[in-house]
Amino acid sequence: MPLYEYKCPLGHITAKFKAMNDYNKPVKCDCGLTAERILSPCNATFGWRLTESSHIKGNPDQLERAI
Repeated sequence: MPLYEYKCPLGHITAKFKAMNDYNKPVKCDCGLTAERILSPCNATFGWRLTESSHIKGNPDQLERAI
């Protein structure tokens, strides 16, 4: 089951595991208010990282395996 994040009007963020077809159902925050689903960032590097030389100004970005 995927993990969805929800935010209430007071700014509290709640994470819930829900079935993919249930993600739009209302969620109650710990404070009791109804929370709305928010998009959260994900790690999309999939085992790759920038090399040390890529962090030097003027050098092109190069990737290496991060295993």
